[in-house]
Amino acid sequence: MYSHRALLFIALSPAGPAVDKTTAAAPHVQQGMRTALNKLHQRGILHGDIHLSNFCVAEDATVKIIDFDQAAVYDRGAAETAATKALFEREVDELERLFQQATIAAVTTTAAAAATT
Repeated sequence: MYSHRALLFIALSPAGPAVDKTTAAAPHVQQGMRTALNKLHQRGILHGDIHLSNFCVAEDATVKIIDFDQAAVYDRGAAETAATKALFEREVDELERLFQQATIAAVTTTAAAAATT
């Protein structure tokens, strides 16, 4: 069912700067983050630590995920169970929550800047 293996991920190219609330408010960055997380989940990998700072934007604008120290790998059979799918869905929900926070921060910053001009 649950298959946790020691994982070693080595970045062979610079990952780029970490995503912050300002960067995360951009729709193309959000889509890149969704795509990156989806690719992990399709391979049965649960990241285990979804935070903006664990996503980076490379020079070519691709989004990369870093910090896999809490990741878990599920074999194909386990990845298809309802319990495991729920874990993957929680990560997606957490990502969407981070997007909402980033969007609120961007709107608040814009409104504050407009109020001072």
